[in-house]
Amino acid sequence: MPKAKAHKQFEKWGKEYGPIYSLILGGSKTVIVISSEHIMRDLLDKRGAIYSSRPDSYISHDVLSGGLRVVFMKYNESLKLARKLARKVLDDNIIRTTFLAYQDLESKAMLLGLLEEPELFINHLQRFTTSFTTQMTFGYRTPGADDPFMQKLFHVRLKIDDGAELC
Repeated sequence: MPKAKAHKQFEKWGKEYGPIYSLILGGSKTVIVISSEHIMRDLLDKRGAIYSSRPDSYISHDVLSGGLRVVFMKYNESLKLARKLARKVLDDNIIRTTFLAYQDLESKAMLLGLLEEPELFINHLQRFTTSFTTQMTFGYRTPGADDPFMQKLFHVRLKIDDGAELC
């Protein structure tokens, strides 16, 4: 299992083994990988309730987010409520009137940063994606790459990319 850019390996295995295959991680944990959007949509749209739970992810879910990270939630009432809220928040009218304004603001801030400090290219991209996402989700802007929330977020992402919770 590669420690970086695992998605490229998943894509390669999908071409080699087909759109649904399994991996055994850490000797005992089986993970099913679906590499076809059509199959994934068919399974989740038609039979989503039986596939909606997640494996335990104590560090990412319980410790770092207090059990509030949707991507790691088990299938329960909290997840149902989060999905319902997400559908309302992602309504086309809201996207057109609110999110595009956030995207415009953050794009301008990123471009200004790139003009002033082009050597910090990655930092500007990380700040843009973090600030845009947190602004849409929590109403909180990330003013710079040194923001404590952003530092913690990318530290956690690197740990997950390193496979800290895959085994």
